[in-house]
Amino acid sequence: MKILAELKKHNTYSPQPLSPQDLIYAQKTLLKFGFAEIPEEFCNFLHQINGFAYEGEHIFGIIPEPLNFMDIINVNILNKEKIKQEQLILADNEFDFLIFESKNKSYQIVDKQDLTVLEEYNTLEQGLNSIIK
Repeated sequence: MKILAELKKHNTYSPQPLSPQDLIYAQKTLLKFGFAEIPEEFCNFLHQINGFAYEGEHIFGIIPEPLNFMDIINVNILNKEKIKQEQLILADNEFDFLIFESKNKSYQIVDKQDLTVLEEYNTLEQGLNSIIK
């Protein structure tokens, strides 16, 4: 992914490296709460960069307990009423969410206020390029 080098250069957030146990814990927890499974493409991404924050833009990583303040689990739980069961929030910026839609395996840019789908992509990289400016 071309975006990885740029993200690593600007990342202001340094979580713990992603362990297999943390990934399994996150998958099980998200499924327990009724969310979509983390897509394999995003899991592979998290092994490279386990979370990103820069000027109000976030890619939600998996942070081991008890440090998981705004990781992928907590962000989805906090926004459970806004999203559908087959969706999973992966990233956000000031105005939009990047959501994985498991039903049709797409990445969607969704307006935070009215939840309108603004863009839809087939790959994670396309979605990240749209949400992270």
